[in-house]
Amino acid sequence: MDSESQPSHSPSWRSSKALVLLTVCVAMFTETLLFGFLVPILPYTLEDRLHLDPSHTQNLTSTLLSIYGLVTLISTPFVASWADRVGTRKIPLLLALAVTLVGTVLVAFVPYRALKLSRLYAPSV
Repeated sequence: MDSESQPSHSPSWRSSKALVLLTVCVAMFTETLLFGFLVPILPYTLEDRLHLDPSHTQNLTSTLLSIYGLVTLISTPFVASWADRVGTRKIPLLLALAVTLVGTVLVAFVPYRALKLSRLYAPSV
């Protein structure tokens, strides 16, 4: 048997444009859905968990949600450029997962003053 008649190890559907489009759509839907849950719950959580004065809730909520957009706007060109230079996609994805884990832990366990810092590490949490 020659190499031309042997089946490929990766199925052809894995590189199809439809699968890539479906994957991107599911990822965007998931992010939008989770962000939609965050917006109405965040003010209540700030008041309840951090014992924040209700008069300061709106300002902090706006600040925390704005940090997400700002960090995304600033970091995306640098992260994308670096990811394109790396030979494999595994390293950037694992690093992003690790940074998100650190941000999630910070959001879960930090006091009020460090909450803004934790949003820099995990903007979509």
